[in-house]
Amino acid sequence: TQVVLMLAFQVATGALYRELGLLVAGFLAGAALGSLAGAWVARPLRAVQVLDGAQVAFAVLAWVLLPILADLRGDQARVFFSLAVALAGALPGAQFAAATRAIAGGPGAVAGSLYAADLLGASLAALATSTLLVPALGLGGALLVMAGLKAATTTALVLPARPSRPSRAG
Repeated sequence: TQVVLMLAFQVATGALYRELGLLVAGFLAGAALGSLAGAWVARPLRAVQVLDGAQVAFAVLAWVLLPILADLRGDQARVFFSLAVALAGALPGAQFAAATRAIAGGPGAVAGSLYAADLLGASLAALATSTLLVPALGLGGALLVMAGLKAATTTALVLPARPSRPSRAG
């Protein structure tokens, strides 16, 4: 959703490179605030599930609002997109912090691996969005694909895990 919002901002303002710092700052501020909130949730596993679903809803909302977003200009676009990318950062930021608490072993044991996986996934998603999805499907189609992918992960997180059965040797 972050990459599509940045591209929609470019459409609305005519230039992305000039104001990229504003969007990156908004995303990072949202991620920081989300991480602070996610670190204090009472039920971290449930929070991971709910926040995954919230990211589906956010992508669908962005898709619904896309025609309106295309008409924003100037300061109106700057304010709206700064707030939108802050929310786009807050949701996974809170989810990351909650996931760190939910995994056995505590934050020290899993934070580095979880952070690496998060960054790798985000970089692959940004690459696929800007080079494949948006050129092939447009901004709206890319948002729908992202909503579908997040819906799949939400479903996987909500479904109960099947207990593993010990293998029988012999």
